Amino acid sequence: AAVGVLPQPDTCIIFADGLRFDVAGRLQEVLETRGLRVRLTHRLAPVPSVTPTAKPVASPAHIACEETGDYGEFTPSLSATHKPSSAQRLRDEMARQGIEVLEEEEVTIPSGSQQGGWTEMGKLDSQGHALGAGLARQIVAEVDAVADRVVGLLAAGWSRVRIVTDHGWLLVPGSLPKVALPVYLTETKWARCAVAQGEIPDGFPVFPWHWNAQVQIVSPPGIGSFYAGIEYAHGGVSPQECVVPDLLVERGTELVKAKIEAVRWRGMRCRVTVTTNAPGVQVDLRLHARKANSSIVVSRKDVEESGEISLAVEDDRHEGAAAIVVLLDTGGQVVDQKPTQVGEE
Repeated sequence: AAVGVLPQPDTCIIFADGLRFDVAGRLQEVLETRGLRVRLTHRLAPVPSVTPTAKPVASPAHIACEETGDYGEFTPSLSATHKPSSAQRLRDEMARQGIEVLEEEEVTIPSGSQQGGWTEMGKLDSQGHALGAGLARQIVAEVDAVADRVVGLLAAGWSRVRIVTDHGWLLVPGSLPKVALPVYLTETKWARCAVAQGEIPDGFPVFPWHWNAQVQIVSPPGIGSFYAGIEYAHGGVSPQECVVPDLLVERGTELVKAKIEAVRWRGMRCRVTVTTNAPGVQVDLRLHARKANSSIVVSRKDVEESGEISLAVEDDRHEGAAAIVVLLDTGGQVVDQKPTQVGEE
């Protein structure tokens, strides 16, 4: 069963709409390359796996929602007002609980609330509905945007950032296969879910609605859709829709930052100016940036505190050759590079 998200001290929750589990795996890689510690686990989305049902469960406001509401739109109500739990009403409820609610691009220093923070972002779901299979071209940009948001919140003073979502999705170029369900057996119908009434034919999975077990939800079998021509959809019970990511991100070891500011030549000696935030960075001059055995200097040099390094080319026959100045971290990985010509004025 789906379990609601609870607030945590010093933790800002990012709700990223439609962050499917495999996309979250890419996000984890991006965050780790930025020097952050990331723990990726999973949650289960409620039935049906659509935003009106699942977003309240993914928020600390779920404790104020009641098991009634508009089942035609799959939306629970807030118990205090008996009104549908819209996005703004959920945010208002979280603020009432003492949670710091941040606007989408707002970055503020945490106030120390024991209830932590909440913010929302992400366009994967809206782009999926608008673009269909074209969503695939937007994923890298969306992942980078979430990563930037995480970095900004940690830099502002939050100890941890937790990333949650409401549901995953199915994406089939061309369209999901159409599955017919008699109209008289449904009271309301979306592409991947419907409110069942009457006796449903064999082969159609039926489940209780998360917010009211008396309401029965029917799903098309497999990756089917109740509508034709749909490339992107969610609401069903496939693993891609229902197994959703839960990431906890904390500060890690600061990434090595190094940049070649200038390259100058005096005869066969190359003088390099470097800025860096870490000791142990080295400079080399190579014919091929990624091939250590293509080095053409007597020895590569450590970057000293002054940031000035002098490299001597070992053989005059390289004069005039195209070469590349490279900066290497302590593991020997290239962190910056700059093309040059040996002996150029």
